[in-house]
Amino acid sequence: MKNDIMLVVVVTAPVVIICIIVFLLNVVFPMLAERKYIKNELGRACSDRDYAHWKRKLKRLYISCIPIVGKRLSERVKK
Repeated sequence: MKNDIMLVVVVTAPVVIICIIVFLLNVVFPMLAERKYIKNELGRACSDRDYAHWKRKLKRLYISCIPIVGKRLSERVKK
């Protein structure tokens, strides 16, 4: 009984770790890079119009990261 549980843990632990790493590489790191770029542009914005543009882009980025409904909601955000 204990050997069966230990075998399940030993087999599933690497799979879970690999899934977390893949998620970080494909979702989180690109989002952080895009956020850093947009925040830099926010700092360099010289007019209210530019600032509002980059603020909308940042808002769309955050909304698009919401699972399942994020992509559809981000399309509805005022362009």
